[in-house]
Amino acid sequence: MVNTLLEPQTLEELADAVRDAGRMEVLGSGSHVAFDVRGPEGCAGLDDWSVALGHPTVLMMHRLSGIVEHHPEDMVVVVRAGTRLTDLQNSLAERGQCIPWASPLGDIGTVGGLLALGPPNGLEARCGGWRDWCLGMTIVRPDGRVARSGSQAVKSVAGYDVHKLMIGARGTLGVIAEVILRTLPLGARPEPTWSVAGSLSASELRIQRTLATDFAALLSAARDVAHVADEATCTLWSADSELPRFEHDWVMRAGCGPRNLEPFDAVHTGWMRSAKKLLDPEGKLNPGALEAI
Repeated sequence: MVNTLLEPQTLEELADAVRDAGRMEVLGSGSHVAFDVRGPEGCAGLDDWSVALGHPTVLMMHRLSGIVEHHPEDMVVVVRAGTRLTDLQNSLAERGQCIPWASPLGDIGTVGGLLALGPPNGLEARCGGWRDWCLGMTIVRPDGRVARSGSQAVKSVAGYDVHKLMIGARGTLGVIAEVILRTLPLGARPEPTWSVAGSLSASELRIQRTLATDFAALLSAARDVAHVADEATCTLWSADSELPRFEHDWVMRAGCGPRNLEPFDAVHTGWMRSAKKLLDPEGKLNPGALEAI
């Protein structure tokens, strides 16, 4: 059960909360809680996502929201991590811009949550993904110190792109507070070219990406399963089922434990463990999220 619920509204409050708290779960809107990778004992009661993960402290990011700066002429926006993607897209649309994101599930989740989870983009073949759009971040480290990486310049030489390490790290290395993103003219946003067969649910979702040589075989195996297929990136979003695996593919799936985040190869596993040891040696943030590897 949750004993402490933290809801910071400013960067200073967030830094104090992270510094003073013990091990904590970091949550945005809760839309991606089904992708938790902790053990099955943490999955009972996913309908009540605020207590489902079983940590005594939950850090809610939903109050740390809103656009900090928007420079339409430079096509750059600075946004707080707790901002819902739908709100960001609506605000950008008023100035004729957007984030070129497409998902079969729509614009669900917060900016910080999407960056932390790192799901694939349905427009990735033509517009790139979060790693391409993210120019910088403000991050709160586990000890409460604030760190900044990158800048609003598209071609920046301001040190290492440490912020890209946070993309897909599931909130285990630092708490994303603010993000600098590139935008795209709304009129230049292409429509997805994926094919749709049935409807999907975030709580029963399986995402698989293969090499181009294997994608036809994956599609054939999924013909009787509800799915969305993007041949341009060889990505299949499907209802959760036991579909075949292929060499050099990867899978992200809803559900708990190692079946969600299956082990990577030894080199990637070593890098992830080294990053965790360096940036969060006490395992304070989202404890257990890397135990699957």
